[in-house]
Formats: sequence, structure tokens, C-alpha cells
Amino acid sequence: MSIYDLIVNNETRIAIGTFLSKVLVENNIIFISVWSFVHLFIGGLIYYVIDKSVKWKRKDKLLLLLIILIVYEVIEAFFYMNLTMLFIPETSLDVVWDLIIGMLGGFIASLFLKK
Repeated sequence: MSIYDLIVNNETRIAIGTFLSKVLVENNIIFISVWSFVHLFIGGLIYYVIDKSVKWKRKDKLLLLLIILIVYEVIEAFFYMNLTMLFIPETSLDVVWDLIIGMLGGFIASLFLKK
């Protein structure tokens, strides 16, 4: 069995991916799935690391968080295009909401970390 098969065809990965991909709200404007909670947490965690790493103003830290989240979404799209089914394809609405929710997580973290 190849490494690719171990990663992509792994039953545990498929089960977790299926659970996280469960759509909670979807219409023409909003896309929320279980993954959204992961994006919220990760946005807060990344902001925390940024906050502890640099002595910038909050708006600059949030801008850096946005850049990191955008770069991640681009890398994720690249991996999907080049490593078939390692990542589940996302709609543009899903990507936008990933960014919004990740930023919300960062903003909430910034409120808790404000001195």
C-alpha cells in the first residue's frame, strides 16, 4: 500500500472528514459546516501566536492573520488540484466563510488578549 493510499483512503480520515464536512447552514449568502468551528478555533489560536510573537497594533496583527488565512486557502486549493481528493473541494462561498469565521476567531481572541 502506498503512502498516498494510507493518507487518502484511510477509513479514519474519511470518517472524520465526513463528520467535519456536515453542512449546518447553506444558502446563497451563508455557508456554515462543522469545519466552521475548527476555523473559528484556529483563527483564535493563530491570533494568539501572533499576539505573543510581535508587538504590533491589534489591526496589524489582524491583517497578518487575514494574510495567513488567505495563504492557507490558496495552498489548500493547490493541494486539491494536485493531490486528488486529499482535500475536499470547496465552493467560493465556503472559502469566503472559512476566512470570515477564521477572522472572527482571531477577533474574539484579540478581545480576550487586550491589555
